[in-house]
Amino acid sequence: MRVGELWSLTSGLDEEGFTGRFPEPALVIPPFGRGLLEPLFETHCGERGASLGGSPPVGSLRIGMIRSRRPMEEHPSSWSVHFITKTSRNPFGSMVTVGRASTNDICLEDPTVSKVHAALVFDGARWTIVDPGSKNGTYLNGHRAQPKRAMRIDDGSHISFGNTVAARFYLPPSLLGFLRLQGSRLTRTVET
Repeated sequence: MRVGELWSLTSGLDEEGFTGRFPEPALVIPPFGRGLLEPLFETHCGERGASLGGSPPVGSLRIGMIRSRRPMEEHPSSWSVHFITKTSRNPFGSMVTVGRASTNDICLEDPTVSKVHAALVFDGARWTIVDPGSKNGTYLNGHRAQPKRAMRIDDGSHISFGNTVAARFYLPPSLLGFLRLQGSRLTRTVET
């Protein structure tokens, strides 16, 4: 789902309504490579396709990349929102996995992301991230995660997967704040 789409769905909700509808934290991810790569259209994990000019389908989870000479649109309304939820694709207990393989809960098709790149775990009180030993590393607020050692994730933390995928971790109230900020920017852009 894109930030702009989520804003459209939730712009009339207060915090209680938003957190009731979206109780999970999320990763907000700008386009990979900051202008060097352009996304293929997003599809559900395991499917493939490419769209060089059209809009991506709604409700997608998989992101593919192609090289582009055009700069990416940097406006946050085009950024992806991935709610951190367990799916039936992932057989690993209570962890939410992130990686290139179609069995991950959050699929990131980027050549610098490992098949199973990282796992997000909630222990009832806090979220942590574990890198099982990915080739290009997982970074939390600029610090490389040591393989198989949990690192605490705080609201607003920056997480990088491999060399080109950067994300920000938001708990639901902060995600709503981010959406409101982006919504006010969208409104100002339309009015001018």
